Formats: sequence, structure tokens, C-alpha cells
Amino acid sequence: MTSQQKQTIHQHLSAYRIGPAIELIEPLIAETATADREKLAKLTGQYEHFQGKRRGDYTPLEIRNENDALVKQLQLLLSRIPIVEKPRSIADILGRELDPEFKDREKDPEPEPAAHSEEAKGFTGTIGYQGSPSAKRTTVETDKSYGATYHRCVQALRAQNVEIERGDREGGTLKAMTAGNSHARFGEQILLWITPLPQGKTRVELVVDSNLKETVFDMGRHQKMLDALAHKIKYG
Repeated sequence: MTSQQKQTIHQHLSAYRIGPAIELIEPLIAETATADREKLAKLTGQYEHFQGKRRGDYTPLEIRNENDALVKQLQLLLSRIPIVEKPRSIADILGRELDPEFKDREKDPEPEPAAHSEEAKGFTGTIGYQGSPSAKRTTVETDKSYGATYHRCVQALRAQNVEIERGDREGGTLKAMTAGNSHARFGEQILLWITPLPQGKTRVELVVDSNLKETVFDMGRHQKMLDALAHKIKYG
């Protein structure tokens, strides 16, 4: 499964489009453990059985609870399918975007400042992200080195229990996602661009946005997530 396939399935589940999500998961789980295939078959049966019932037999709360339970189980199943990306460039092969050592490095202690080794790292391009009308943005400047700040960003995301989809330590970017639920139907995506500055400082650009590009109102969820991340990155 590629990260794009996983994101598409997450979007279906966030919008409670359970049928299309199951159709996308089925071919991906064909080569996984027998227990996972049996679990998907059971969830598919539950979904089809529930769809065959008359909606008038259930209250809106019962329908929501049933859908929430199915979505939660499918998301858990989805998390067990490994992500395999095809290299798109020499940068991928060298590990710039899909860094095979990323998860090991994020467990390391916060590194000491080492300006001479960080000069060639970090985001130096132009941020062209547009997003939905509900997107929230902020900029944080730390007095830490690039490496230490990147580490803080990873730890800040982990503290919020979000799933890190991609980390490019060389290129200075991070992307994470939250799954949808009954309170935030479409889930959120979190984007970070990390740039080293003179005198051992580092700038972090953050965006918290809905997974659904048409979202206009987020009921304050994006700002709450943005504030929590910014505080953790700034002060540790």
C-alpha cells in the first residue's frame, strides 16, 4: 500500500463512506496474515447486514454508533498494512523523502547543536500549500539547532497521538494525519516546514488543515491542535 492509497482510504472512512473504503482495502489485505483477512470479511459482513436493515428500525444515535465502531475497526486493520513506496527519484532512493532510518532517529535523544553538519539541511523552497478555507497557520522560531528542532517537531506530533505519514529530515518537512471520528468527521492533516536560521536558530512553519478540502468550519479543532504543537516546539 502506498501512502496515497492510505490517505484516500482514510478520507473515505472520515466521511463514513465505509463501502468504498472496504473495496479499496480488500486487494491490499490479500497478502497479509490470515487473521487480518478473516477480520475484514467479518467487518464486511457486519456492514452488509447493517445496510440490509431498515433505517427506520434504528435511532440516529444507534446508526452513528454502529458506523463509528466499523470505522474504528477498519482504521485499526488499515494500520496493520505496511506502506511500500516506489522510488520516484534519486532523492527517494537516497532516503531524502522516504528515509528508512527516520523511525530509528526519532527515538534518539535530542541532539546537541552542530551547526557545521546542519548547514545543508532544512527546507529552503517556497511553501505553495493552499488547503481548505478552515486551514490554520503559524510560524515558530526556536533558539535550537536545526537537528534539535526537527527532533522537537517529531516529539510534538507524537505527543498529540497523530500518525506521521512522512518525514524528510534532509529536506526539512514533516506530514502527519489524524483519522476522522464522531467529533472531527474528516480528520486533519498537519504539515511542517523546518528551516535553519543564522546564529543557531530555526524557523518552523506549521499548517493544520482538514483532510476534506471543502471544509469551511472546523469548530476550533485546527487552532487547538496548532496551539498545542507550536507550544511544544517552542518550549519543548
